[in-house]
Amino acid sequence: MRRRFYAICALATVAMVGCSRSEPLEEPELTTQSRTQVQETVTEYTSESSPADGQGTVCGTAFSNFSQKTYDIVVIGGEARCDEAMTVVTDFLSGNSRAIKDGDEAWQAINGWRCGRGVDVGEVEPGGYTMNCWNSRTRVAFIHSGGEVSEAPAAEPAPAFDRKYAPSGVVCGDVTDQVTGETNAVVTVRHEVDCDAAMATFTDYLFGSPSGEPPFGSGARWEAPNGWECYKGYHLQGDPEAHVHMRLSCGPYGEPAVAWIPHDRISDMIVEDRD
Repeated sequence: MRRRFYAICALATVAMVGCSRSEPLEEPELTTQSRTQVQETVTEYTSESSPADGQGTVCGTAFSNFSQKTYDIVVIGGEARCDEAMTVVTDFLSGNSRAIKDGDEAWQAINGWRCGRGVDVGEVEPGGYTMNCWNSRTRVAFIHSGGEVSEAPAAEPAPAFDRKYAPSGVVCGDVTDQVTGETNAVVTVRHEVDCDAAMATFTDYLFGSPSGEPPFGSGARWEAPNGWECYKGYHLQGDPEAHVHMRLSCGPYGEPAVAWIPHDRISDMIVEDRD
């Protein structure tokens, strides 16, 4: 059950937070105006689950263990992919969040999402700002009842993201297959992965004419100059078991360290738990 949030919301100038050390996700286009107050709110209950509900949908509520407040989670850009958004937001605001600090005001959240300072909704008090979570299809804002803006988390959900020793489940960046034009995320599938090496290897692998010997066999196996190997070696949950449906992966010593996964399928990945 969801509420649709109809509001003449003014969205302040966008303060987009991208990953300063990796390729930024392509974000949904937002409608921005000069900042004004939220003028009117009307709620309507609906059980509709279509991802195309759009801007203004209230996906649900979430409690923050950091600010000790409850927020409406409202779609302010892109599609209303509420189930996906609520999974990410609930984890991000929990006391045992799996989000990884990446920059002064941004976190790498689960399932390929990011959370951090974003679009301000309503009047923002000095020193305050609205927290957002987003991926390539959806952006949601945390709006506290009474019109208050959400506060930055009082504590970091997790240690800083070290790209040389990235934990499992982190998006290192996006890589485009230069032959097919398909762009997917390079996601770690185990701990202590060198994201920079992973990105360089996958970029070379999908260049069309990679360095060294060309890929061979039905598994598209390729040996990179840096000692990594790439091939169809990762099974994504929900895909058929047949080898032909395995996802492209790369890693040192022939073992997958990262896989090339569409952003809307990252939530289907099975990755190592953090210690």
